[in-house]
Amino acid sequence: MLRFRMLSKNPRMTKLIKQKTPKDCWPTCLAMALNITHSEMKRKIGSTLWKQVCQLGTTFEIEKKLMAKFDLAWEHDWWSLWPDNNHVSTYFLRHVLWGRRAIISVKSKNNLDGMHAIYWNGKELFDPSPKKTYRWEEVEACKFVFFNEQNLE
Repeated sequence: MLRFRMLSKNPRMTKLIKQKTPKDCWPTCLAMALNITHSEMKRKIGSTLWKQVCQLGTTFEIEKKLMAKFDLAWEHDWWSLWPDNNHVSTYFLRHVLWGRRAIISVKSKNNLDGMHAIYWNGKELFDPSPKKTYRWEEVEACKFVFFNEQNLE
């Protein structure tokens, strides 16, 4: 099974991948979570979904479609959480996500009023932006997607 092969390997051996377009940060983070290359991710999701990402960015519906392309089921293999106050403290987030892989949505440092996705491999932060990037101390999550590690082993 594709899901088992990709996610059962050591997720802590993450290789930083930089996004290729202004709006593909979220699927780039997914590629890092799956330990695949950007081109493998792009090939697997197909040209129609890739065009949607490049035009719209990543909505919750597009996130679900992206995950489904890799046989990852909502509420079984992964969850999304939107904090009530639109962001959570770095301290809280580190404790919730310690040891878990997550894609974290934050306010963009490069696009005014825009959003950005960064990847947490359970111990380290990886920012796919080719411009200004986040350090862990700066992270205030607006939303985060985390993986159910037990179902993915």
